[in-house]
Amino acid sequence: MFLLCTAIQAQNDQNFRLQGQVTYLEKPLPDASVLVEGTKRGTLTDDGGFFSIQVKPGDRLVISRVGFRPHTVRVSEKDTAMTIAMDDYSESLDEVTITAKKSSDTLQFAERLDYDFRLRDGSILNPKRSASLIHYMGNEELKKRSAAGLPELLGGRFSGVVFDLKSNLLFIRGVPAYYIIDGVQFAYPPAINFEDIIHLFILKQEKAVAVITKFNPQYREKLFKQRQEKLLNKNIYTADDQARGSLQAITELSADLPDRMEQLKAEAYIQQQADQHLAAIENYEEIFKQRPTYAQSYRDLANAYLEAGKYDRAWRLYMAYVFNHELENQEGIGEILYSEMEWLYFNKLQASKIKQTFEPIHENKKDFERDIRLVFEWTDSEAEFELEFVGPDQRVFNFEHSYRANSELLQKERSMGSSSKEFSIEDLGDQEWLVNLTYLGNNKSTPSYLKVTTYYDWGKPTQFSEVQVFPLEKMNLKWQLLKLSSNVRAQQVSR
Repeated sequence: MFLLCTAIQAQNDQNFRLQGQVTYLEKPLPDASVLVEGTKRGTLTDDGGFFSIQVKPGDRLVISRVGFRPHTVRVSEKDTAMTIAMDDYSESLDEVTITAKKSSDTLQFAERLDYDFRLRDGSILNPKRSASLIHYMGNEELKKRSAAGLPELLGGRFSGVVFDLKSNLLFIRGVPAYYIIDGVQFAYPPAINFEDIIHLFILKQEKAVAVITKFNPQYREKLFKQRQEKLLNKNIYTADDQARGSLQAITELSADLPDRMEQLKAEAYIQQQADQHLAAIENYEEIFKQRPTYAQSYRDLANAYLEAGKYDRAWRLYMAYVFNHELENQEGIGEILYSEMEWLYFNKLQASKIKQTFEPIHENKKDFERDIRLVFEWTDSEAEFELEFVGPDQRVFNFEHSYRANSELLQKERSMGSSSKEFSIEDLGDQEWLVNLTYLGNNKSTPSYLKVTTYYDWGKPTQFSEVQVFPLEKMNLKWQLLKLSSNVRAQQVSR
């Protein structure tokens, strides 16, 4: 926690107005609660993270926000302005055991109740083991509700729970309720998106509303353990293919993209193709700052660190992704993430400074190895295309990335902010494999850009990779994208 105070002329016991800003990772943090401890005097930070509050020397300010560690600051007579940098719960990553075991995809009701809440008097209440009268609302029900805030939402919904319009307070059995949100206590509820709430409990005897959001470390750990099986569904193709379509070489970027983030990503693709890893990192870091909620931002920057040999940074960012995004999309970013985490675990264990207990999907390094790993990435979520894998035995596998064929997948990608897909060929054999592509459009007048990374001998000591970047412009034309051959591998290994 970093605290910067600006000294001015001393003020004795006189009240004065304190100006300040709350930040996270050097960016403004809106909707943070700033409360004078022991009083009802408080405020919320605005969109710029700024706040203004009446204080006197000796007051203690409690700064809190859902998903962040609460912080207490003592006001001195020399303070008139301050900047407070918040910490999230990422330090708890080192204490978590990451597994890939099979488990239920749905929380049972008893498991929903199994959370510890610290009450106002310091005691701990666990709804699963409590005899208190407790009302429960889940995420599906909350998403259907519309209200200005939690007090209005809950008032009148249960007996003894009343919303007073004049004071804007929620009363439980005649007493103003207090709120426990992800372990942080509030006299007044902060602004919160109802869709972010996973579990809500009304603790009637304790006169409290307890909330678990999707940012809660306990919830993330449970969800991660339950959904590891989704990462087991790899796309392994052992069939050979027959060549189809015509070769169309597209080798350079020519369009000036209007979207700055897409332009940065396309530039990073080209930089990675040219082995300019540090330049690519700069672009991905800028994208991460602008799109901190996108799953793809985590993976792209982590992978750039990995390719540049910054293995410990890569691991930490992969872990941050695990705790900031639900692993719902088994066909996309989740499998890519876990493949690269396994690679670090099997090949760079010490250099990655892995502190967590990590249980890989594959039992050993040999089972993890593949002849070919293909990672497809594209610059924007609207890109639609069809991939065709063709080989010597006449068998063909098609993957269509379009709303027509796979709308659920594309909707999940958009909600998560992901745009990538991986495939593996376990045994390349002695003959050629071909990958054809048909571009179906992106609802824009400018092209999308596709990066394809081919890893030969994935996970083996002889592993090497090739990055190719393609502008996608001509629609509904099938063309040969890749030719995969053991000859390429043999030539590289012999160097």
